[in-house]
Amino acid sequence: MNHQYLWISLAPIIILYIYTSIRLTRKIRAEKSLSTIQRRFHIIMIWLFPWIWMKLFKSIIFAKMDVITRNRRQAMLNKERGGFYESGIAKHSI
Repeated sequence: MNHQYLWISLAPIIILYIYTSIRLTRKIRAEKSLSTIQRRFHIIMIWLFPWIWMKLFKSIIFAKMDVITRNRRQAMLNKERGGFYESGIAKHSI
């Protein structure tokens, strides 16, 4: 009789675990920015540690991703080059 109450109390947690894991597995499979190996790794981790890994995955993958405009990208490229040609020896002058 005691085991029956245990299963009744654990049933909602097990159902929530399965639902969460399936939902997150679908999200990971749909993620285009991950390679196949990364997807497999994250899916395994989701099934092993569903709620903990969900928080980590969302904080890593869905972190604030800004759209880089053409002007911002050009400014970043110019900053990296430092005004030098590809060889890095001659200074660029216009």
